[in-house]
Amino acid sequence: MQRIGLLVLLLCPCLLWAQPEVKLIELDFGITSADIESKEELVTSPSESHLVMGALPHFLKKTDSIPAILGTQFAVAYRLEYEKEINIPVTIRWTYPEGMKDSKGRSLHKTEYQIERPVKADLSTFYVFESENELVPGKWTLTILYQRHILYKKDFYVFRQAFSHKNNR
Repeated sequence: MQRIGLLVLLLCPCLLWAQPEVKLIELDFGITSADIESKEELVTSPSESHLVMGALPHFLKKTDSIPAILGTQFAVAYRLEYEKEINIPVTIRWTYPEGMKDSKGRSLHKTEYQIERPVKADLSTFYVFESENELVPGKWTLTILYQRHILYKKDFYVFRQAFSHKNNR
């Protein structure tokens, strides 16, 4: 009997490292309006800051197409599911299109930070265009990870609005 148990462990080592599964459920995404509660330093961000919302954002339009205009906010609302009601450490990663630069003009490919998030609560992760150097068109990707495993990935497509003479009258 011990040989069978050892054989099972040798053939399926995943049993040794099996962990309870964390799931992320998307609630909404798109262009938002939210009150900014505070601003924290985050040197790996194009604006070198991280804005913190006071409450969940109000979703104005469900879309993955985001206009490159200063002040535009876009977000994903979600809920983490887990067998226990605890805080879970997740990694938030924004990956930028080629051409992104920080405020000092250095090339920047991604911003990544860790944050504790409560389980079974409505949460959101958002981005606000704070400065001109952030207005880079192309594919922006939000990835949320738990223990290096991707829980969620969402692509947003930032675009510059075409100039129209009608809009300039």
